[in-house]
Amino acid sequence: MRKKQKNFLFKLYYEDFKMPDKMNYIKGIMMSCESKKQLDSSLSWGKKVLWNYSDMINRRLEEFGSSTWFYVPACFSIINRTKKLSEELDKVYKEKKDRVY
Repeated sequence: MRKKQKNFLFKLYYEDFKMPDKMNYIKGIMMSCESKKQLDSSLSWGKKVLWNYSDMINRRLEEFGSSTWFYVPACFSIINRTKKLSEELDKVYKEKKDRVY
């Protein structure tokens, strides 16, 4: 990817959509859960939120340029980054699940 495209991708993911901030907000909600049902629901909801925003970012990438040489690697980059955020939510879930009833 070219520098301009990398900058565009960075801006979308970190500045426009603030994906890590969304993940941290979801983590906060998960940490406040008091029952296993709440924790399960918040994990499911949180992952849906992240992946829905990931889809929105990918749609925005289509607007930037639909050339395959940029779009496909950029989509994979967004998917991989979102997967890492989702895995972070799984870690929080594993830590918290033994402390709720």
